[in-house]
Amino acid sequence: MDGNRRFAERRREDRAAGHTYGFYKLVDALEWCLDLGITTVSVYAFSMDNFKRPPAEVATLMALAHDKLRKIITERGLVERHGVRVRVLGDLARLPPEVQAAAEAVIAATAHHTRGMLNICFAYSSRQEMAGAVRAVQSAVSRGQVRPQDVTAEMLAGHLYTQGCPPVDLLLRTSGEARLSDFLLWQAGGAQLAFARALWPELSFADLLRALVAFQAAAPRLAALRAAVAAAADKPGHTATLDAVEQGCSSCEQDVELCNFSVGYGGSPDEAGQTTLDAVIMDGTSMEVGAVGNLRRVRQAISAARRVLENSKHTLLAGFEATEFAYDMGFPDSNLSTPESSAAFHKWRDSGCQPNFRRNGQQALLGGLGRRMHTSGAPAAGADGLGQRSHDTIAMVAIDADGRIAAGASTNGMTHKIPGRVGDAAVAGGAVYADSEVGACGSTGDGDAHLRFLPCFQVVEAMRRGIAPREAAEAAIARIARFVPGYVGALFAVDSTGSHAGAAYGWNFQYAIRNASMTQPLVIDIPPLTLQAQQRPALR
Repeated sequence: MDGNRRFAERRREDRAAGHTYGFYKLVDALEWCLDLGITTVSVYAFSMDNFKRPPAEVATLMALAHDKLRKIITERGLVERHGVRVRVLGDLARLPPEVQAAAEAVIAATAHHTRGMLNICFAYSSRQEMAGAVRAVQSAVSRGQVRPQDVTAEMLAGHLYTQGCPPVDLLLRTSGEARLSDFLLWQAGGAQLAFARALWPELSFADLLRALVAFQAAAPRLAALRAAVAAAADKPGHTATLDAVEQGCSSCEQDVELCNFSVGYGGSPDEAGQTTLDAVIMDGTSMEVGAVGNLRRVRQAISAARRVLENSKHTLLAGFEATEFAYDMGFPDSNLSTPESSAAFHKWRDSGCQPNFRRNGQQALLGGLGRRMHTSGAPAAGADGLGQRSHDTIAMVAIDADGRIAAGASTNGMTHKIPGRVGDAAVAGGAVYADSEVGACGSTGDGDAHLRFLPCFQVVEAMRRGIAPREAAEAAIARIARFVPGYVGALFAVDSTGSHAGAAYGWNFQYAIRNASMTQPLVIDIPPLTLQAQQRPALR
């Protein structure tokens, strides 16, 4: 809620008016969020540093807070209408007695509400909050209630003001300031950050929507990255990187909406209307690989690929036999089709099976119907025919403190592919490649083109020769684009020191990264290359 004073100055009004406008905007913003289905909202209303402002301004803010907190109870408006529980978080002992009483009254009056939550951070400091949590855990240790080795991040989080709240997904700051200013430093560790130029009283519904759209675009990367980081933290040791990659990819396989149904069950039906899965996982230290291709009736593709790595001497299993192996490993039988994927298949069939991946003059099989559809002259599927969502992949790389690297990828392949097709997400060097001595790479896009060029293998080998990640990535992408008309694809590269870069062709690409020095993932935007930007020497 930054910019109230500047807003008042622009309007040539006193600061008290600016803070009043700020409260009105809070009501608007809360209503927008509730209408959009956002049920937990936290606002930074008054920081500990705000006590350093002129005494008259502080007194005005306290009087405004007292008045508005009382009105939440007496007027029974938005909060009551939507069943919102209100919590006032901070060092309430620093507040005047009447404000403390009003805060306690609104907390008690709304404690039974369950449809939403508004956290008003008042007299709040995130650093002070974390210090208090540490002191509480330290006290439990000194009393013998907790062993030092049993202290966990979850235990500390249980002593924060926000205990019981879900993790922060999106943090929006107004006034063009690109910093957190001691707000929810712990809770926003996995959040996407958004910064609006508008002052808080000027914030519009469009500003909020822009931040939400950007968050939705990045949500698959952030969710998968959070899962990977959590897996690595839970299982330290030589398998931590494999655990992280497996869990990160699995997050999209199981919650298929995260990756727009391009990973896991319920997406990309083939010509016969069936969804099949490809996945690969690679240990960059041992150079062992496990992969499944054209996997049917098992949802846990990346985990099945890991079982191939750990429980067989093979690298890749495909088709029904891969499914049988997965059954032997204890994975349950599951239907990979959904009503939505079946509807997509029937719509495609009713459109004359167009577009498709047959060359002109061939025929497309209509699964289960016992007949074929002639497709002479039909457009071939690809970048213009089916779009980027028809061939998307989640690819991940994890590097631990000892330099061990793992990589993995998972996808349900191209929409309306010919039955039996296996893509690059089942092949080391295609969708991913890892070598702990050098670095790793992950890719997404046209998997058939990637199988011909093995771009991730090319990138890692280029880095082995001393080529920087960016130059290696751009050269690999440009090489494919020179030979494949309508190519759409992208990749990211990271070397063993953690230096990273990305390259894309035919679309704007994003990847997310998080390392030990970062409190939240960083989303990197990569604009598409032109052929003039290629770096050919890296791959010669």
